[in-house]
Formats: sequence, structure tokens, C-alpha cells
Amino acid sequence: MICPNCKNEQAEGKFCGQCGAILPEKTEETLVEPKIEQEEPIKLAKEEPTNHIPPVPPTPQPQPVPPAATSSAISDYWAYFLNSFKKPSKQAQDAPFNFGLISIAITVFLWAVLPFVALQRVLTYTASWFGTSVGDPSVDISILIRTIVTLFVLYACIVAVLSLLATKMGKYRSWKQIVSIVGTYNNWVIVLLLFTFIPLFMNFFAFSSSLLSIASLFIALLIPLYVAIVAFESDHKLDRFVRFLIMIASLFAIYYVLYKVLLNQVIDSMRSFTNYM
Repeated sequence: MICPNCKNEQAEGKFCGQCGAILPEKTEETLVEPKIEQEEPIKLAKEEPTNHIPPVPPTPQPQPVPPAATSSAISDYWAYFLNSFKKPSKQAQDAPFNFGLISIAITVFLWAVLPFVALQRVLTYTASWFGTSVGDPSVDISILIRTIVTLFVLYACIVAVLSLLATKMGKYRSWKQIVSIVGTYNNWVIVLLLFTFIPLFMNFFAFSSSLLSIASLFIALLIPLYVAIVAFESDHKLDRFVRFLIMIASLFAIYYVLYKVLLNQVIDSMRSFTNYM
């Protein structure tokens, strides 16, 4: 406390120790805690509901086949092609389906192209003697396309009937196995068809026609019959000879129907084209 008269400071007492003046009563100071203002929480703005559309993933672009994979596939097919001449029966049993399918496609394509090329060569050779032109090339292309389609349909029917009989009455269990076997044996025919082009371009038309006839015999009859004979070695309620006769009858039925529907039209087109020339 401080005396208001003499400014004397003393701790306690009602009177000043120096001048005797009455000291003012001591008042207790109350500590007033500062008021802390609480911050109001920040309110987030409420998002308006929107129709959420998921992003559309980009369309994957087709990746090009690397050249290494292409060259590897070609080398594998070439090895398969060569092995079909060393051990054809063993290679036919182990051949991949896609290789057999490729061999069939090559065989039928060459089978269709050879008559077209032969017709063109004969007309060119004949025209050189008489000094006339060969004709409209558009007619040639239409005949070629029709021949390719016809022979592909014919061979597809042959393989389909062979697959049906060889799986239902024979030892094979899948049509893909039949395609692999037939394609492997057709590699021999591919070489024969390619060789036929040599005498054809040398204008040996009779010899070329004979080679083409032999190749056609193997393609349409001998190879399917051989595959059927091997397939019919398994036990069945029908005798092997009966199954063999069923196979022959089925093949000739296909030839007759397709001849009436497709082959006859192709032959007539070739005849009309040669008569027009």
C-alpha cells in the first residue's frame, strides 16, 4: 500500500508508519482473463449435384506386327514346308493348324490361277500367229475371280465332308486336325503346280495341261481318299470298306452338285470368252 500523504510504501496496517495518515483499504485485484474469440469454422460451399460422366478411355490403336515376329513366322513355316517332304506322314500328325490352312489356301489359289494363265498364254500364242489382239482384260479378271471363288468353295466342301466322316467314323477327333493333315500333303502339290508354270511359259501347253490334270487329281481325289483310309483304321460298327465307299460316294456327290451349280458356269464363261476372241 502507498500512503496518499507522504507516498510511503508499506505492506500492511491501516495508518502510515511515517506520517500517521489513514491508509486506504487494500482492494484485491481480480485477474480478468482476456476473452478469446473462437474462430468460426469455415463452411465449405456446398457443391451443386452434377451428372458425373466418366472419362471415355482412348481407343487402343492396333500395334503393328514387329518385323522380327513376321520373319520368325515365315522361317517356321518354311521349316514346316521342308519337313513335309522328308517325313510327310509324321509332319502331318504334328503340323499346326494355321500352317495347314495356309498350305491349303496356296494350293487352291495356284490351282485357280493356272487355268487362267494357260488360257491367256494360248490366246496370246494364237493371236501372234493370226495377228489379232487378245481382247478385253476385264473379262480375264472376272473369269479369274469366278474360278478362285468356285475352287475355294469346292475344296471347302471336300474338306468339310472329309472332316465329318473322319471324325464320326474314323480315329480323328477334330476338324482342325484334318485341315492340318490335308494341308501338309498339299505341300507336294504346291511344288507340282509351281513347276507347271515353267513349261507353260515355254508354250508347252500339252505338257502343262497334263501336269495340271495330275495336280487336280491329287487335290480333289487322291489326298482326301488317303486321309480317309488312314482315318478308317480305327474300329467302328461299319466295315472299313463300307466307310471307304461312303467317302467315295460323298466326294462324287459334291463334284456333281458343284459342277451343276458353279463349275459349269465357269467353264461356259471360258468357252464364251474364247469364242468371243
